[in-house]
Amino acid sequence: MHRPSNPAELGPRLRCLADAVLADQPVADLCCDHALLAIALVGEGKVPRAIAGDVASAPLVGAAQRIAAAGLGERIELRQGDGFRVLARADEVASVVIAGVGAPLAARMLADAQRERRLEGLRRLVVQVNDGFPRLAQLRIEIDAAGWGLVSERLVAENERIYLVMVAEPAPAGSRLCDAVDRELGPLLRRGEDPLFSSWRAREQA
Repeated sequence: MHRPSNPAELGPRLRCLADAVLADQPVADLCCDHALLAIALVGEGKVPRAIAGDVASAPLVGAAQRIAAAGLGERIELRQGDGFRVLARADEVASVVIAGVGAPLAARMLADAQRERRLEGLRRLVVQVNDGFPRLAQLRIEIDAAGWGLVSERLVAENERIYLVMVAEPAPAGSRLCDAVDRELGPLLRRGEDPLFSSWRAREQA
């Protein structure tokens, strides 16, 4: 399939998020800021359409201008609202991205969505938060409690920072976090061979 050129240049962090989204199925970015991720995903042809949501109105103004400039107004819908509450089952979204926010906010969004049964029908969560220990451990617990299991944990460096991108999918009932070390260092990350893991762990421990 021919992929159009990318109308939004992404840095390493956003590119990692884009790579984790399921292809050829609608996506929602719930903390979209200026909607660069949605613009890139739709503009590149990886997804047919996107919903870009944010609780604040100011970022959506800039997002609307960027979307219009890219000529993607019919395929990217902006919605103002709190987390998963901007979505409806009829949207048929496969992937949801929560990125660039604090771990407590992401955990609260997931807890609300689980309580309100808004995770049903979704196939993948892509989560990147700007926190480390111990808040990252609590977020993993919340993902587990919502009935999701981590299928990927990847580190990416940008502007002298190291970001963790977690990907989760619906998992069988029961705990998917074996112990406290899994919760803190990641059940996949600590057992893998990510070249940034040693540097990331040293920064977190410091």
